Amino acid sequence: MENLYQNLLIFFSYGAIVAGFIDFNNTYPKKYIDYISKGHICTLITIFLNFLCILLKDNSFLLSIKAIGFIIGYLFITLAILEINKLKKPKGSWIFVVAVLLIDVIACMLGEKDISIFIHKAVFITISIAIATYVFKQDTKRMANNIIGIAILAFAILQVSHGFLELGFNMSIIYEDEGIYLAQLMLFSQVVMITAVNEDKMQYNNKLLGLQNEVNLNMKKLVEAYEKNKVEADFMTNISHEIRTPVNILYSSLQLFEIKIKQREIDKESVINEYTEIMKKNCSRLIKLVNNLIDSSKIESGFIKIRLRNYEIVSIIEDITLSAVAYAERKNIELIFDTKFEELNIVCDKEKIERIMLNLLSNAIKYTDDGGKIQVFLDKNQDEIIVSVEDNGVGISKNMQEQVFARFSQGDNCKRDIEGSGIGLSLTKAMVEMHGGRIWVESIEWEGSKFSFSIPIIESEETNVSDSKEIDSQKLDIELSDIYLDNNFLKSNNR
Repeated sequence: MENLYQNLLIFFSYGAIVAGFIDFNNTYPKKYIDYISKGHICTLITIFLNFLCILLKDNSFLLSIKAIGFIIGYLFITLAILEINKLKKPKGSWIFVVAVLLIDVIACMLGEKDISIFIHKAVFITISIAIATYVFKQDTKRMANNIIGIAILAFAILQVSHGFLELGFNMSIIYEDEGIYLAQLMLFSQVVMITAVNEDKMQYNNKLLGLQNEVNLNMKKLVEAYEKNKVEADFMTNISHEIRTPVNILYSSLQLFEIKIKQREIDKESVINEYTEIMKKNCSRLIKLVNNLIDSSKIESGFIKIRLRNYEIVSIIEDITLSAVAYAERKNIELIFDTKFEELNIVCDKEKIERIMLNLLSNAIKYTDDGGKIQVFLDKNQDEIIVSVEDNGVGISKNMQEQVFARFSQGDNCKRDIEGSGIGLSLTKAMVEMHGGRIWVESIEWEGSKFSFSIPIIESEETNVSDSKEIDSQKLDIELSDIYLDNNFLKSNNR
C-alpha cells in the first residue's frame, strides 16, 4: 500500500511539473522544447502504468506498455539533445529503436522483467555515452552544450553504479532506476529551459544589433546623401561661376570693342588683335568646360570607348610636354621633360593620353606661382610605365588628397584666386583607368604636388607603329585655356 501512495505522490507531483513545462513550451515554441514536453508526457504515462502494475500485480501487458513508454520518453530526450546541438540522426536509427522495443516487449510478455530492464539500460547508457562524446567534440563555447554533455555522462555513470549496487546489495530495481531516470529528465528540462531563454536573449540581442547596424547604415546613407547634395550644389555654383566669368569677359570685350569703334580707334590692328585674342581665350574656356561635362557624363554612362593602337609612348609624352612650354613661360615657369628610357611601343589611346597629360600640366601651371618649376618624368618597371608631373606650387592638404579625384571635387581653391569646375581630375582618373592603369598624388602643403599615373605595358600584335602627329594648336588652346585669365585688361583699357 505504501508503494501505491508513493506512486500517486510521484504521479501528481510530476504532473504539476509537466504542466509547468508545457506552459513554458507555449511561451518558447521551440522544436527541442516540444521534444522534451513529449518526453515528459511519456514519462508521466509510464509512472501511471507503474501505478497500475502495482495494483494488478505486474501484469505482463502493462509491463510491455510501460517499457514502450519508458523507451519512447528517452527517445524524445535524445531527439531534443540532437536538435539543440544540430546533430544529424544516424541512418537506420528508427529500425534500431523498433528492434529494441520488440525485444523489450517480448521480454516483458514472457515475464522476464530483468531482461527488459537490462535492455533499456544498456541502450540508454550506449546512447548517452555516444551523444556525450559527440557533444564534447564540437568546437563550441556554448555553456548549454557542456552542461548537457556532463549531464548525459553523469546519467550513464549513475545507471552503471546503480547496476553494481543492485547486484551487490540486492536493492530494489523500480524506484532507484526510475528515480535516476526522472532526475535525468528534470535536469535536461532545466538545461533546455536555460538554453531556450539564452537563445531568445541572443536572438533579441542579435535583432537589436541588426537594428542598430541598420540605423547606422541609414545614418551613413543620409550623411552621404547630404554630402552628395552639398557637392552637387557646390558644383552648380562653380559651374555657374565658370560659365559667367568668360561670358562676362566676352560681353565686356564686345562693349569695349564698341567704344573703340565710336572713338575711331578700331583701325589700329593691335587693338583688334588684343580683343580678338581675349574673346578666343574665353570661348576656348567655355568649350573645354562643355567638353568636360559631356565626356564626364558619357564615361559615367559607359558611352565612351577606348581606341587602342600601337604608339611610341616616349615621343607622345615629350611632344605634349614641349607643346605646353609656351604656356608655362607666360608665367615664367620652367617646364622640363626627362625620361629613363628613350623608346617604348605600347598599346594606348593617344587622344586620351593627350587629354590626361594636358589636364595634369594645366593644373600644375595653374597652381604654380610665377618663376616656379614643373618637371615631367617618364619611368617604367617590368609591367607598366609611370608618368609623373611634379611642381613646386601651393600643394594639397592631407585631407584633400583623398578626395581630389572625386567628381565635382575641387582642391584648396581658397588658398588663392583659382577657378575650376572640379571635373578635370575625375575625368583624368577615369581615362587612366580605361587603360587599366592607376593614378595617385603625393603632396606637401605649400611645397608642391606630384601627380603620377601608370599605364600597363601591353604588347601589340601590330608590327606598325601609328604615326604620332603634332598636337593641334586649337586643341592646346582649349585644354590649357584655364591656366590664366587676363582680368587686368579691363583696367588697362578703362583709362
